[in-house]
Amino acid sequence: MTDSVEPTKSLCLKICNALENNVNCEFDSNGEAKFISDFLSTLKNKEPVIFDVVSNVGLYIQKILEYAAIINRNPQIHAFEPTNSCYTKSSY
Repeated sequence: MTDSVEPTKSLCLKICNALENNVNCEFDSNGEAKFISDFLSTLKNKEPVIFDVVSNVGLYIQKILEYAAIINRNPQIHAFEPTNSCYTKSSY
């Protein structure tokens, strides 16, 4: 019985991952770019405060700053990265 469940489980996981966009890490095509653009444009405060916890090497922050500049926002960024190797490679 286990043998018949595994292919079904695998197929379900593939479908769920595709629907949730879990397999796409491309910022511009996975919806994150649109989210950032929409989010920043709805803020009334031109200087929002943004926290990026576990910011890795800062690529997400970089994108936020790019979109913020386009729509004339000047966010105050607080980025936290506990891993020293990522922090030293960060772009912020």
